[in-house]
Amino acid sequence: MRGSDMQSSMGIGAVVLAGGKGSRYGGVAKGLLEISPGVCILERTIAEIRSSGIEHLAISANDADPYAAFGLTVIADLRPGLGPIGGIEAGLAHFRGEEYDAVLFLPCDLPGITRQEISTLISEFSESGARAVYAQDGSFFDHPICTVVHIDLLDDVTGLIDEGRRKIADVWARIGATPVTFEDAAPFYNVNTPADLARWKG
Repeated sequence: MRGSDMQSSMGIGAVVLAGGKGSRYGGVAKGLLEISPGVCILERTIAEIRSSGIEHLAISANDADPYAAFGLTVIADLRPGLGPIGGIEAGLAHFRGEEYDAVLFLPCDLPGITRQEISTLISEFSESGARAVYAQDGSFFDHPICTVVHIDLLDDVTGLIDEGRRKIADVWARIGATPVTFEDAAPFYNVNTPADLARWKG
């Protein structure tokens, strides 16, 4: 079954985690960095998510103003200052109660992610019966923010945060999330620094 068909039958929402302050880019949010003329990373990521069949998207950020032009719901953290795990907690809370089975989460700094990787994550989540899956590249390097999480894990995530756990990899290990291995690491290249962005464009 194709990822788009699974999304339709399962009810999967999506959240792009864009809560960083962009301090390494002079205060410009990473998702708004231009990767081709007139196209920023976030715009491309949203298009790839939609092309995988997911219709309900939101952006995780504590400042909604930079993302107003996208016309999407911007979800603030329930408790700011936790980093990406706070965005995951807030994203699960946002979709719970709306008849969604799971939420796809992606960071805002992946200029090469495509609907193929997104659909594979959704398919593996559906077929494995796992409570959560996350991407792992062919070098066995984990990408824990590229994940599909069952909506019922909200209470588990909240409980682990209450215990003081902040690293997503640690939370997934406690929950028993399953890695999905991708031989090609290129789609998961992230632009953490201006040098990273220059290499991507170069």
